[in-house]
Amino acid sequence: MATALGKDKKSALREAKTYDFTWEATSPGGSEKKKGEMNAVSANAVRSNLRRMGLMPTVVRKAPQPLFGEKGVKEAQLVVMVRQLSTMINAGVPIVQSFELLVSATSGAGMKKLLKGILKHLKEGESLSQAMAHFPKYFDRLFVSLVAAGEQGGILDTILLRLAEYREKTLALNKKVKSAMFYPAAIITVMVVVVVILMIFVIPVFSQLFSSFGATLPLLTQVVINISDWMKSHWYIVVLVPIASVWLFIYAYKRNLSFKTVIDRFSLKIPVLGDILLKGAVARFMRTLSTMQGAGVPIMEALGTLSKVSGNVIIERSVLAARDDVATGGRITTQLKADGVFPIMATQMLAIGEETGAIEVMSGKVADFYENEVEEAVSRLSTLMEPMIMVVLGIIVGTLVVAMYLPIFKMGAVVTHGGEGGERDLSLTDAVGFTLIELMITIAVLAIILAVAIPDVSIWMVRARIQAAAGNLQQDINWAKGYAIRSGYPVNVSVQGGGGGACAWTISPTATGVLQNVPGMTPVQYASQYQNIPCTVLTGGTFSVTPTGMVQNPAGTITSANIEFQAGGNNPAKYGYWLIQVGGRR
Repeated sequence: MATALGKDKKSALREAKTYDFTWEATSPGGSEKKKGEMNAVSANAVRSNLRRMGLMPTVVRKAPQPLFGEKGVKEAQLVVMVRQLSTMINAGVPIVQSFELLVSATSGAGMKKLLKGILKHLKEGESLSQAMAHFPKYFDRLFVSLVAAGEQGGILDTILLRLAEYREKTLALNKKVKSAMFYPAAIITVMVVVVVILMIFVIPVFSQLFSSFGATLPLLTQVVINISDWMKSHWYIVVLVPIASVWLFIYAYKRNLSFKTVIDRFSLKIPVLGDILLKGAVARFMRTLSTMQGAGVPIMEALGTLSKVSGNVIIERSVLAARDDVATGGRITTQLKADGVFPIMATQMLAIGEETGAIEVMSGKVADFYENEVEEAVSRLSTLMEPMIMVVLGIIVGTLVVAMYLPIFKMGAVVTHGGEGGERDLSLTDAVGFTLIELMITIAVLAIILAVAIPDVSIWMVRARIQAAAGNLQQDINWAKGYAIRSGYPVNVSVQGGGGGACAWTISPTATGVLQNVPGMTPVQYASQYQNIPCTVLTGGTFSVTPTGMVQNPAGTITSANIEFQAGGNNPAKYGYWLIQVGGRR
């Protein structure tokens, strides 16, 4: 099993490793010279492709990379592109012409280059799935195989729409999981940096002062000063060891299957965070299963692909074992239940789907459930981490403050010191001109600043999450608009507020003044009956709505007042839209 997994992983790495090359070639008779760019796994692959094109390669070299790296293509851009492509194919636009339109309408350099690359392969006679397979960085095996299934079944537009929705939901889920992992890591990093600064720059000032007294220091103070002296004299170790450790960890995790297995098993057992990782993996598995079943992919082929979407070796092994069980006539859930990795609720729902022949529907519902669970768990993690961080930071800073104040307390009752050589005044000023009072004030102020700064970092992260949520809602509204146009039916979009309040929008296509989602009700009647609910006509272009009931609170949820979202876009002039904001509780 381990060997098979290792081979699969290496083959996946080989598939994803492609490079950009520039080439020069001549026609068979040598009368014409040509040059261009090509994405391939090696220079030899470029030469082979050129020969198949009837050209004689003369120069092939790797394309020079920009100083700060080439600007790539964001996942959100790919989703928009796939949606646009689906719409054009559904409207009967030929595939080559569709890509020509996409190229002309795209401004980003990275996306334009990708579209031109696909267009080039299409003009050479390849199918869309074959053309996309040349760019594994953006289109994985799952994507390519589903596009191929859509081409064979004559439902390419439907498959592309499914893929766009799948990647949208996967992107949103990945952001939530990354947010859960980034938040504690960022806070711990800030804490470590603060402690290092204190130990290297602040504690040595006290050390110089105490050494001028010539008195025996308390044990805690001496230990802190010794650690500070070591860190100051070995600062390069303090800086390089953490960086090297992180690099080695990442390298071993990517290259060593045994190490990855241990880490993946341990990560699922971490309190709170492990729960988020498991639910995120289950949601990805179920969402992918639902998408592949909807596209008509055989279950055996689907399970082979599904084993790689979780991102966790333990879950991957469980899915591969389930595939082996299915190959011998068993059911998917039999092995999943036996392994005990998947939650009981997930396997029970999937078992019902198997029994009723509704795997697509049931796995989709399970994915929806666990995506919501991840969102709630991330919110709980944020709420739990903040007091824990304050307690830990308080203990660390408090220990340092006590260690520095102990000698001062000890000398509080003594102003002079008698001994051999006569009386000596204990100066309260150190060698660089700082008095003890100034140093104490400095430490107190620093502690206050740290106490204020950590919550500020937390608030900044909360705002980032809210901004991401706003972007997701914007995508939902745009999707609802497009679906309303295609289907002719109203679509509801809503967001749950942290205090239980909700904002909702109903978007309906209409060519008249009648509000279709409130049958028989004219705009005047609507305004009369729903006086406190704004209703705005959208007739094209871009419409900006600022819904009430939406603003951040410290827990990172949305409860009231002003966030702008964009709705509307390019559409036939004959269409008008009602955008109705409905306030209330749910």
